[in-house]
Amino acid sequence: MNEPITLETETFRAIGRRWKGVRTALSPLESGAMPIAPAALQEYQAMGVLDAGGQPTPGLNSILSVLGQANASVDLTLLATGNEIQHAMYFSPAGAVPVLVTTIDSTTTICPSASPDLIVKDLVAKMPEKTGVSSPFSADIAPKDARILAALMDQQRLSAQAAAAQSTASPVPPVVYYPPELEPILENYMASPSSWLLLSMVSTLTDAASVPGDEIGKAFSRLVSAGYLTRSGQGYILRQNLLSLANRLLSPEFSLLCTIRVIGPNARVSTVEFDSIGFDGGILSMISCRDDAGTLSLRAMAPEAILDIVRRLASSPQSIAETLGIHDLPGSPAPQPLRQEKEPSGSFCPACGSPAAPGAKFCRSCGAPLEQLPAQTTCRECGQPLRPGAAFCPKCGRKVG
Repeated sequence: MNEPITLETETFRAIGRRWKGVRTALSPLESGAMPIAPAALQEYQAMGVLDAGGQPTPGLNSILSVLGQANASVDLTLLATGNEIQHAMYFSPAGAVPVLVTTIDSTTTICPSASPDLIVKDLVAKMPEKTGVSSPFSADIAPKDARILAALMDQQRLSAQAAAAQSTASPVPPVVYYPPELEPILENYMASPSSWLLLSMVSTLTDAASVPGDEIGKAFSRLVSAGYLTRSGQGYILRQNLLSLANRLLSPEFSLLCTIRVIGPNARVSTVEFDSIGFDGGILSMISCRDDAGTLSLRAMAPEAILDIVRRLASSPQSIAETLGIHDLPGSPAPQPLRQEKEPSGSFCPACGSPAAPGAKFCRSCGAPLEQLPAQTTCRECGQPLRPGAAFCPKCGRKVG
């Protein structure tokens, strides 16, 4: 039986329960009896997937054996405007061909001997065509630091969104961050998670529920040492290459969620999540290894690179470490981080973002005055008191100014 089989999802679950065998931790087949309506039973007997006794036919049984004995799986969900695709490729240790299970709404299609190109073709058809190429960026950092960096990138992204909405032609200036502002943002962002896309994504991939206030200042120092932030007066701003990336990640176009699980020695399951958010200005991907010490890898990627990774993972999930370029799994190579762009420390022009010489009154690049405007002391949206120089309200996330 090599032709695709399309069933109601509930019927697939019921038929899967009738497979006789020991299920692995990765098997999508459920255990226990589940009745099938007489009319449906006759229909699937006519299709040749159930025999006269209501049990899977030999052809279907060989497919269910791959699903029941799966020792590796690749689960992929694409969420785009008007489209949702759920693919899952299962592999068994006996050398059998992989089986693709695709779920759309209330139907499930089982494709034996499925080619990874089938998944890629489906993604190409559903992914927006105008997704741009991201600015180069690569980072491998601890989850707590990743949460803070994601919050800062989200703030810069929201600032760029506001500038685009106002048709501001000049370069978007860097948002200045102050460590005390981050604690309430990290605590309250769940009130509007759709606005904090990168922070929400990192929070989904990491187990850290919050970052203690006394740890935030230390995290800022680590991010400076690693080359992701630089000082600006009493605050911090994104380094130039990361600033350029955040300013391009404007309107979200799609999200691609990929979970890879492999059963290794001693029945240990290694889980890696490879998730991406596609914007009209680029794609930012995040890689998390659930079973390791907790490094989160961030990559800016082109659409072609995303599709190539999906194709390779759907061909051989056991080569995940090499495919994703991560070093957390045994035997995989270390990533080759892109060279960090050097730039002088100090203050920056609020108009164009160029470095400002100490004590200068005007920007040498665009001529804009460098004097600070009168500080806004409370949020115009919710009335929350603001720290001097705050760029966003820590309570509701509204841009100051």
